[in-house]
Amino acid sequence: MKINFLGIGSAWNIQEDNTSAYIKNGRKMILIDCGESIARKIIYNNTLSNVDELYILISHTHSDHIGSLGTLLFYSKYSKRIVNRIVLTENEAFNYNLKEYLRLVDISDEVEYVDSEFLKKKFDFKTFNILKANHAKSLPCNCFVFEDANDFIYYSADNNNINYIKDFIKISNAKIYTEICDNPNLRGEHLYLSDLEECIDEKDRGKVYLMHINEMMDISELLKKGFKIAELDTKYKKMKRNKK
Repeated sequence: MKINFLGIGSAWNIQEDNTSAYIKNGRKMILIDCGESIARKIIYNNTLSNVDELYILISHTHSDHIGSLGTLLFYSKYSKRIVNRIVLTENEAFNYNLKEYLRLVDISDEVEYVDSEFLKKKFDFKTFNILKANHAKSLPCNCFVFEDANDFIYYSADNNNINYIKDFIKISNAKIYTEICDNPNLRGEHLYLSDLEECIDEKDRGKVYLMHINEMMDISELLKKGFKIAELDTKYKKMKRNKK
């Protein structure tokens, strides 16, 4: 299972764009989160080429994770003729927030709703779970687990619960994609880098891919610590930005 990244940045890291990833299987694709910068990057790079069915997972409704979802759904259906399906959770408060966002941006006929079991069968996953994430106290948040015959992937989204990582790192074929932060003022909502360092042995850090990186972090220093960085697909073109 290959997970491809559209962006690896925190909310205001405009050089790395909003953290978002996708998984393709034949003509089916899963998109994880769709922040403000993501729809345009998908259009710019024709990421939906040869896709017939688009499945969308939203971790939570902060704008850097959902801000361009309306644009994407309109484009996907009316320009690319793709069937859009959003995966709902067992948390009714989350489902309400998500549907209310879509109502406000005038999405109705552009999307269908499915559950996690539907997605699991469609992609022939051994395991697919939506887990509770610890992030903002004001709204429900999710993280995700995918497993096929080759890989076990944990995708944290915004989540300071390090216990998931402690458990999943023990799995031999695990790949851990986790957010990090080095701002002490955000320690209650995000996974603080020093906490991750203390809990993960150096021998296991090669299984940990860092994402949601802020603009002040030195990636070379993170690599020296033994961690990996979630990287954009080598075929993926970075959008040109106008300079004044």
